[in-house]
Amino acid sequence: IDPTTRELNASFRTRGVELDKDPRIDVIYDGFNMQDPVVGVGEKARAVRRAISLAIDPEWATRHMYNDRVSRVEGPILEEFPEFDPAFRNPWKRRPDESRAGALERARKVLADAGVDPATLPPILQDVQESTTDRQLFLAAQRDLAEIGIQLKSHTSTWQEMQERI
Repeated sequence: IDPTTRELNASFRTRGVELDKDPRIDVIYDGFNMQDPVVGVGEKARAVRRAISLAIDPEWATRHMYNDRVSRVEGPILEEFPEFDPAFRNPWKRRPDESRAGALERARKVLADAGVDPATLPPILQDVQESTTDRQLFLAAQRDLAEIGIQLKSHTSTWQEMQERI
């Protein structure tokens, strides 16, 4: 993929290769262990989850990991379904009119309002599958959370191990 045009490189096109852009080919989501005392139990944990959601920068991943070939989804219902509400906006994600700095400031405020000092939180463990893409996404999330003072550590696992843990 040409990084400027986001189209297939000429060397592939001349050999008859076609680029199929399907923004729904894969579904990626973040899940939290709701039994974990840091992210799952109580109002402070809710604030940590909300701050994490605000701090993660999906626009970076869209641009750098997916070559602008994915679309943002605000909730669990895709636009293909009749229940889809185009007016719904997830309040714990960066707003379309909000800067990255604004989203980070909101994340810090959510933590402060709940009385959470990120410096006192233990590192949050994230399952990371054994693939280059998953490792890169983890490193991006680790960088993003560090901007609000939350430490993220990886637990490398296979797909099967992760499914068993879930």
